[in-house]
Amino acid sequence: KANVLDLAYKKTNHLIKLYLAKTKMENMLYINSQTNSIENFDEIMKTDVFALFYTYTYDINHKFEFNYFSNFIYNNSYGIDKLIQRGGYLRSTNSFRKLDIFNEIVYRTDTFFNEDWYDYSLGVKYNYSESLKFSLKGENLFDKGYEQSYFRIDPLTNTQLEPLKSTTV
Repeated sequence: KANVLDLAYKKTNHLIKLYLAKTKMENMLYINSQTNSIENFDEIMKTDVFALFYTYTYDINHKFEFNYFSNFIYNNSYGIDKLIQRGGYLRSTNSFRKLDIFNEIVYRTDTFFNEDWYDYSLGVKYNYSESLKFSLKGENLFDKGYEQSYFRIDPLTNTQLEPLKSTTV
């Protein structure tokens, strides 16, 4: 069950979006670390989500974006009364004749890992022609990006395999 409010306001070069959600999840699946198996979570898990997005478009070739979010998770399967996740990003995209430039910094923190993650990425693309483009991109240049774990289960033995890890860019 979810209650969601999704609003957007636009005036000339400004776009503001607000997202609020309150959810209740019953019988959610999770990996039990004691038994290494998938189980249904006995309690009702609740979340409160707030997200704010802002975009300023200077002109067709130049744009600035900002995002902030907070996610509060109650009665979660991690055994924490209230798990808090926060984060956001600043992004700039620019085009100058045949050159496109992209800059982004991403921030994330949560109370489960008690860690802060920063990710800076940038890219440059030269549009030589319609069919030929040269690009150079650097991702997670601070080497401090958030690493997401994707948990896997062996369907034959119902045991947990080593998680796959990926940084979000």
